[in-house]
Amino acid sequence: MSLFDLFGRKKREEEEEILRRQREEQAHEDLLEKQKREHEGLAWPEMPRLNIFSSGKAQAVAEPEVSPERREELGQLIYEPEIPQETLQGMTLQEVIFVLTAEEMFHKHAPLEGYEKTHRALYNEVLRRIREAKEYYVLFDLNTEYPLIDGTGVPVYLEKEHAETAAKLYASQLRKTKIMVFPGEKYRTDEKKTSLFDYLFYFGAERLILDNGWYKAYINRSDLAAPPNLFEDKTKTLPYTPALLFALTDLAGEQRWQVKYDNRPQVLQKKQDRVFRLMKKASFILPAEPQEAGAVPEGEEAKKELKLIAITAGKKHYLPMFTDISEYRKHLQRMKDGKAAPVPISFAGAVNISAPLDGVIINPAGCGLMIPKESLAAMTQPEAK
Repeated sequence: MSLFDLFGRKKREEEEEILRRQREEQAHEDLLEKQKREHEGLAWPEMPRLNIFSSGKAQAVAEPEVSPERREELGQLIYEPEIPQETLQGMTLQEVIFVLTAEEMFHKHAPLEGYEKTHRALYNEVLRRIREAKEYYVLFDLNTEYPLIDGTGVPVYLEKEHAETAAKLYASQLRKTKIMVFPGEKYRTDEKKTSLFDYLFYFGAERLILDNGWYKAYINRSDLAAPPNLFEDKTKTLPYTPALLFALTDLAGEQRWQVKYDNRPQVLQKKQDRVFRLMKKASFILPAEPQEAGAVPEGEEAKKELKLIAITAGKKHYLPMFTDISEYRKHLQRMKDGKAAPVPISFAGAVNISAPLDGVIINPAGCGLMIPKESLAAMTQPEAK
C-alpha cells in the first residue's frame, strides 16, 4: 500500500466520522423539534397547593424556589433522550423535582422519547439526595402523636426551613404539628436507635412526600430501605400490623381534625371501612395478668392462668387490644401496671373473649378506637358472596 493510499483512507475515515456526527446531531435536533411540537402550548407546572383541602388561607403555598426563567431553561431537559449525571448534580433539589414533575406531566400529554431512562435518572437523583442528607425533618400530628398523614403519604423534608414553613401552612388548615428531627442515614451515631425509614416501616408509611408545599416528589419507602429484619426466630415474635396502625392513625387524625368540608362523612366512612377490613385479618396483643390456677394435687406443678385486664369507661367495660408492642407499652406506662404480660391473639379470638364485655378499644393510649359489641358481631358475620 502506498503512502498516498494510506493518507487517502485516513482522510475518508475522518470525513465519514464527521458525516456520522452530523447525522446524529441532525437526528437529535429533529427529535427535539418533534417533541416540542407535540407539547406546544403546554405550560410548565406551577407550584402545587399543599393538599386538596381548600378554605381561605389554606389555599396558600410557599414561595417558589424555581423562577419562571429557570423553569424555561430546565424544562428543555425533558425533551432530551438522556440527562448527564453531572447536569443533575449541578441542580438544586427543587430544580430536580421540578424537572421530574414537568416530565411526568408532559409525558401524560404525549409520550416522550427515552422517558423511562430519564425519569429513572431523575428519581434516582432524588433518592441520592435523601440518602446523602444530614438530617430529616418530619411533621408529627399532635392529635395522634404519629407522623402527619396527608392523603396517602407522610411529608418529609431535608431542610429545616422547609419543615418550619410547611408547619405554618398546615397550621392555617388547623393541623397542629411539631417537627421531629431524625439523623441522616450516613450520620447515625447510635445504631441501636431505629432509623427513620425503619420507623416508617413499623408505622406502615410506604409512601413519602418529599418537600410537600413546594414542587414535591412521591417516594416509595422501599426504594430507600428494605424492611428491617425483626427477629431471626419468627415463632417468638409478637404481632405487629403496620398497615392497620397507619389506617388507624389516618382515621384518628381525620376524626380529630376540627374542620368542615364537602363529603367529610363519606371520607370518614371510607377510612373506617378500611380499618375494619384490616382488623378482621390482623392479630393483636392483649394485656393479661398471670395467676395461679388454684389447688393442685401433690407432686404436680401448679399451672398459671391468664386473667385478662379490661378498661372501664363510665359504666362500660372494654377489652384493650394493641396493634404492636410499642402501643402496648405506652398503655402500661400510663396505667403503671407492671404485672401484665403481652399475649398474642387473632381478631376472632379477641371478639370471643370480649363477649361478656361492652366491646373493645384499639390502642387506648393512641387512637383509642372504641368498637361496641354490636358492631363486633356485625364484623364477624360471613361476607355475602
